Amino acid sequence: MALCNRLKTISRDPYATTLLLLLSVALLVRIPLLLTGATEEDVYITLRYAANIAHGMGFVYNPGEHVLGTTTPLYTLWLALLFRLHLNALLGGKLLGIACDLLTAFGVYRIGRAVGRPGVGLGAAWAVAFFPLNLTWATRGMEVGAVAAAIVWSFLWQILEKELATWFCAALLLLLRIDGGVLALFLLGDSLLRRRCFPWKGLLLFGLTVLPWFAFATVYFGSVIPTSVPAKLIVYSREYAGRFPQLRPFLSHMFLHPFEGCMSAGCTLAVLQAVWGFVHRETTLRLQNAKLLASLLWMLTYYAAMAFSPVFLFGWYFVPPSPLFYLWGMLGWFALGARLFPQRVRLSPLVAIALASLLLGAITVPYAYHSLKQAQTAEQRLRLPIGVWLHTHAQPYQTLMLEPIGYIGYFSGLRVLDTVGLVSPQVLPFYSRRYPSPLHALWSHFLPDFVLLRAGEYQTLLRYERTLPLVERLESHYRLLHVWHDPAHPLAAPAFYLFQRCNRS
Repeated sequence: MALCNRLKTISRDPYATTLLLLLSVALLVRIPLLLTGATEEDVYITLRYAANIAHGMGFVYNPGEHVLGTTTPLYTLWLALLFRLHLNALLGGKLLGIACDLLTAFGVYRIGRAVGRPGVGLGAAWAVAFFPLNLTWATRGMEVGAVAAAIVWSFLWQILEKELATWFCAALLLLLRIDGGVLALFLLGDSLLRRRCFPWKGLLLFGLTVLPWFAFATVYFGSVIPTSVPAKLIVYSREYAGRFPQLRPFLSHMFLHPFEGCMSAGCTLAVLQAVWGFVHRETTLRLQNAKLLASLLWMLTYYAAMAFSPVFLFGWYFVPPSPLFYLWGMLGWFALGARLFPQRVRLSPLVAIALASLLLGAITVPYAYHSLKQAQTAEQRLRLPIGVWLHTHAQPYQTLMLEPIGYIGYFSGLRVLDTVGLVSPQVLPFYSRRYPSPLHALWSHFLPDFVLLRAGEYQTLLRYERTLPLVERLESHYRLLHVWHDPAHPLAAPAFYLFQRCNRS
């Protein structure tokens, strides 16, 4: 009965047809992007965990090593289930990402409607459907689409005062990404300060949902915090000099890129409008902003963590807050439009969205397709062949030391010593300042069977080891086994160097 009532409510929505068109087109434009086969490097880390689970080897990357190197346990279990059912796990993950994109667009529209601004919500949904950031990451196999959906629906249910639904979505978010737990603090603060109630039922459901994983992770791994969290902080703190090394790249991305810059300007206008409404006691505006305040504060906290962290700004980091970013951006631009054009321009929402989608899609979809195709071509001509070559020429029990552990780790099947420490926490002490060269310290301490170095890593190691006695250098313990050139630059120096440990009696 409740479902029937909800369907009737949706059917009475004057924007329902427009939204349906928008979601349908969003689905259609993602199909050719899916066909590029583009898969992000880190996806294969999660896939290796999932395959090991499905094959009965446990929640491990390297068999026998209980290390939580994936940051998304729930998504890993979803992929493991697909493996277990003998389905295409990678395709299943990408299809889930597309479905979550559509769910996110629908959810952000519902937020706009819930605060009395359906046009703003529709604009934000349009941005989710067609902006390059979301298009390029929708089909690359990462969990960020599901993370964004969980964030949007957590805030939506909070605004609609659906306590159990709010905290269930928040629990799913925490299981998708451990840093999603921060959002729960903002939901709790919103309940206490705006709604004047303590969500004890919701918190109980939240606790019961995450408790099984927390108990398992504590016993199995010794911690619920993925190894990749401290690893990235330790490694990148050494790699990047300066107090806030990512602040300038972050500001450049947010304000100089055309789409992000436009939304950043809109967010600024929205905040100014909120201050105006508070100062001039505009009741409607204040109520609207009060419902959205928690989402704004969470979004600013997320972005501040990115800007002031030493960790490199990977592209997928920008996806989870993007729907709320678009919502606040649209709020600002719609507010400015209302002041500049008090008399509304009479244009059907259906026509407006159709025209806007046609114009933007004609630019962003070909751009996303080209970017994905180009990225996957690079993977297929280098990292994937390296993994296949190692699988053919090495023994499964042998250890490979390297940094790009996604494609190569998955397709080689070798035991991996990860130089960044995502799945090998034992390497992290060697990034302290007492070791002038972590790479030298790692190979000389662990003596893996193979060492795979990028061109830059090899040159850096050579420069350092020239200061050492010959007996302490890599060349005294390893022989150069194979090199790989980038087919796009056949005359350039090799892109990767593979060394094999010498057998000495």
